[in-house]
Amino acid sequence: MATELIKNIYLVNAPAGSGKTTKIRKMVEEHLYEYPQDNILCITYTNRAAEELGKNIDSRNVFFGTIHSYINSFLKSFFSHKEIVDLYWEEYGEAIAARIENSGQDQHINESNQRYREKYGCLSVEEIKKNIKSISYTEAPFNSLYTGGLGHDDLITFTRKVSERFPIVRRKIADKFQVVFIDEYQDTNADVLRIFYDAMQDSSGVMYLLGDKMQQIYDNYDGSFEKEFSLMQPLNLEINYRATPKLISILNNIYNDERYSQRPFEGNSDDQMDYNPEVIITSNVDAVIRSKQERFSDILVLYLLNSRRFEDIGAENLYNSVRNIDDYKFGGKYGVVEVLTTNDESNPDRLFLMLFLLSIINELYTLEKYGKLLRFIKKNKKSFNYEQCRIMHHEDKENVKNVLEKVIDCYNSEVAIKEMLVRIKRYDFMNEERIVEVLEDSKYEDVLNVPMHEFRALSDYLHVQNISTQHGVKGESHDSVLFVADDGNQPSVNISGFFKYWCKHELTLTRLAEFSYEYSKMITEIERKVGSKIDKSIYQQSASELENIIKDFENRNKEDEIFVALCKEYWDAYFMKPGVTSFKNVIKKTRIKSVLMAYKLLYVGCSRARKNLTVLIDKNKVNDFLPELEAKLKTVGFNVIVE
Repeated sequence: MATELIKNIYLVNAPAGSGKTTKIRKMVEEHLYEYPQDNILCITYTNRAAEELGKNIDSRNVFFGTIHSYINSFLKSFFSHKEIVDLYWEEYGEAIAARIENSGQDQHINESNQRYREKYGCLSVEEIKKNIKSISYTEAPFNSLYTGGLGHDDLITFTRKVSERFPIVRRKIADKFQVVFIDEYQDTNADVLRIFYDAMQDSSGVMYLLGDKMQQIYDNYDGSFEKEFSLMQPLNLEINYRATPKLISILNNIYNDERYSQRPFEGNSDDQMDYNPEVIITSNVDAVIRSKQERFSDILVLYLLNSRRFEDIGAENLYNSVRNIDDYKFGGKYGVVEVLTTNDESNPDRLFLMLFLLSIINELYTLEKYGKLLRFIKKNKKSFNYEQCRIMHHEDKENVKNVLEKVIDCYNSEVAIKEMLVRIKRYDFMNEERIVEVLEDSKYEDVLNVPMHEFRALSDYLHVQNISTQHGVKGESHDSVLFVADDGNQPSVNISGFFKYWCKHELTLTRLAEFSYEYSKMITEIERKVGSKIDKSIYQQSASELENIIKDFENRNKEDEIFVALCKEYWDAYFMKPGVTSFKNVIKKTRIKSVLMAYKLLYVGCSRARKNLTVLIDKNKVNDFLPELEAKLKTVGFNVIVE
């Protein structure tokens, strides 16, 4: 018997070019016209997306914003309740006690603890409990445990725990909003999905989750919500308003799933193209890029950033110094590229969050957008000293002007990042505590010695509109697109491995994603079993149990083409010669994920083109299967040129 679908929750497949933003706006406007008293919530992935969605919709009944801004504005009234503060201590009490003890004698923690003693007289669990009256959002990537401050990630996980412990929170969401939209659901943390799913499924309201799994290129969603997705009412936005018919045919062939097939808008024609979609397989990728840029000056070049690209930008020392920080080495939650290319308030690193905020200040000041600049400072007053920039009287204008001139001169100076921050601290323009924490944190020692001109070169580069990195592969369309299909480390992208598999097998995103989630679950089970990273000692203690887990996975998947092609050789190698090294090869986290990411990036990169599309492939990386790849690409619909 078929599982009954939930009647009031819809999963809207909205591929690139399907007019998702316009669709949401139209649905909001139509609902408000029919039910003007209703309240509508639109959760978006970024502040920019919220601003775009909210354009020209003037209603106090609609909230457009990120999940963090929603929680901070709507649910923060709960965070001063004693029961919520008690839950905070349940979740973070041990971490707070460990930080006070600081058994590892971490210098940064010692200095932080000393600052607390100087401010409050003493440091103890009892003193901190006395001082925490409410939970708050730090509006930054990091927690402030001694003050009850939660960073980006912990705000989400804690709010889910609150909603599970106290059902009234879920009821408040359902009672307040008659319609909920979650944009870019595929990149939304599973905790966020759970909060709203639990709140809305038994309510009289309606919820729409809009997005496209092929565009899931961030690593926020862990695959744990697939069962709930299958219970939602499916809807498809089938018309692609962006691209020509030939391009849409190629996208459909790459997706290879009739359920998500698109058709072209009748106003778009292949006659608009300057040339047919092409793949150039060459040993001189840079020369082809230059040639295309000379012919099409506004062509959008999409590629993955790596060390060579940062060297070209003029930020090689900056890249190398961040790459050496343990937090951003392979396997960490965030990678060096994400830290160096997230040029807004969502940057996950406390130093680069400050630097990119300053770059925005510099840009607004240079463009003489003073009103917008002051609003930006007010919006980010946890990072800036807003009082320095408040204009209450006429003479305040001159004071603000003087402070801003000093800050801009400092930002554009030739000093090292450390000296720039010291001067900014002296001007009392930014949050002093955050600056001090960075200056005193030993992990930033090398980064702080990098000259400011390298950061400015990076910031300027990220503002160039015809260059884009992997986190910019998603986005606005462009008449002409050149996608450089290359491997990458953070996130891990195995484009050559993908091509090798793809040219010999039928492949759909759904199947590869399902296998990737199962593979990740197996690794998670192993990690939970041993409680730490696998080393020789732990492997020897648990070898029998660990073998049972991987044998079970093999038995369930041994007939699967994906397993046979991408995993079997590592299982065979292990059982031929068991040991910790061969076992680690079996449970390599990026084994499947890097191929899946390559698949998605190929599709998303191609989907950015409105008229002209070129895909560049390094011939040296596909030589071993070049005939098969050439045939596959032609089947998909590309003209193929091998140089």
